[in-house]
Amino acid sequence: MIENTNAKNGLWMFAQFIFIVPFIVLAGGTAMDSNIEIVTVTSSPQAEIFTVTPTPEANNAYFVVNNDGIRYTHLPTNGNSCYYLVSGTVIDLYRMPYLDFVVNIKTANTTKVTSEQPEGYGYPGTDFTATTSEPSGWFILLSQEPATYEIWLTTKIGGNELSPHIRVPLHSCDQNQAVVNFVQVQALPGQIPSNVPLVTTLIPQETSAPFTVENNQISYTYTSDLGKPCYFEMAGRVLNQQGKPFTSFVVNIKMLGDLAPETPSYALPGEGYAADGSSGWATVLQSSPENYEVWLTTKIGGDELSPHIRVPMLDCVHNLSTITRITWRRR
Repeated sequence: MIENTNAKNGLWMFAQFIFIVPFIVLAGGTAMDSNIEIVTVTSSPQAEIFTVTPTPEANNAYFVVNNDGIRYTHLPTNGNSCYYLVSGTVIDLYRMPYLDFVVNIKTANTTKVTSEQPEGYGYPGTDFTATTSEPSGWFILLSQEPATYEIWLTTKIGGNELSPHIRVPLHSCDQNQAVVNFVQVQALPGQIPSNVPLVTTLIPQETSAPFTVENNQISYTYTSDLGKPCYFEMAGRVLNQQGKPFTSFVVNIKMLGDLAPETPSYALPGEGYAADGSSGWATVLQSSPENYEVWLTTKIGGDELSPHIRVPMLDCVHNLSTITRITWRRR
């Protein structure tokens, strides 16, 4: 079976390459592997996003599909011809490109997935559709036949597996490119996340609100006690002027960005860590490093008690199940 080659020379090169060495895959067997993440449609046709359903094996993987999602786009291939392709990037704990991997691919039955020998490979630096700032970009050219594929990461050809096996369906010429971005969620042997807190200082705000962030600082630390890979967490406590727990509040947490929900989520006193006392609050966020806006109110939809502060999530080293400690103190 022909392996993927480096094709960085633009779409013209792609048009020539597609006639010379198309990646034609054969039908696989029927043995089911338990280390599979199934792809299901959860979005409208306009969103072009498919969701990968996590499996228990994913909790033990070093890399998983970023945001559990596969993005489908259209890439013209040799005029009106419909060729399928799959590409993506691999990002490490520090949200930097990771290069020590091979993408394994084979065809899969629509109902059963095999985990026998792969039929082709993808390598870092071979995605000519990516920018030069994405050196981990990989690319595999497929055939003109719609099919479902099984892909997974290994350290090398025939090496140790780095990710769960996932299924990638390709069935529409309008969405002939599947973009599968992997992100590291657990440290590899020899990788030790730092336990040194990272403290950031907020930009001072002019406010008459009764509560403000203590010392105008946010502390990012690392913890692995959630039992989930690279989930971000925000936590803290609220104190009165005497430094005692204040419990008549709701923490409003609003994700920022075009895909953010319209309404905020909430955290309540007493839901945090024991060390934070009765006013402790905590919430588990998405597994991607989003930006959030956080503020206090007297109740859900009630009067505001604090200014709105922006809290960015960082990387898995500081935010792998990370506690972002925000201590609000009454002025």
